[in-house]
Amino acid sequence: MRSLKQYLKVGQIRTAHGVHGAFKIELFSDDVARLAYLKSARFVNPHAENDYRDVELSLQGRKPESLILAALNIESREEIMAYQNWYVEVERKDAKNLAEGEFFVCDLLHCQVIDAKYGEIGEVKDLLQNTSQDVFVIAKAGEADILLPKVKAFIQAIDIENGVIKTAMPDGLYELYRAEK
Repeated sequence: MRSLKQYLKVGQIRTAHGVHGAFKIELFSDDVARLAYLKSARFVNPHAENDYRDVELSLQGRKPESLILAALNIESREEIMAYQNWYVEVERKDAKNLAEGEFFVCDLLHCQVIDAKYGEIGEVKDLLQNTSQDVFVIAKAGEADILLPKVKAFIQAIDIENGVIKTAMPDGLYELYRAEK
């Protein structure tokens, strides 16, 4: 059984908003409402995960694609700008519950992908979410990455605790990426 991350990245600080500790956050969730409830989080340096600051938060405003939050223990625009581009993380226990079949992206990364026909084909390197369908990027050393749409017809099971995703790839997809040389 693998251990899951205690903290989840939910966004990134983009700029100050106003003259106090408010800021605009680029959200990593597809659901703005998921983050509107946040009361506490931590700002994490993108270059050093051990460099962080715990903060209390208050919702200041909401737009379809972003939120404006205030860090209650930061009182100036200059101070919040020192955290520009830092990640905003929440403890897993404070994250909103996911619906059946939903997963945090960080939990899918590094899962081993085992196909019913081809066996172990690699591990999840990334999840592309800017397409009409989420797409797994499956990597294996010395081989081309496989792009596999995350659809029920191709994904048999996802076992986050053991880090395994079982697939049934469509005919021809494996050969497209892993053709004999």
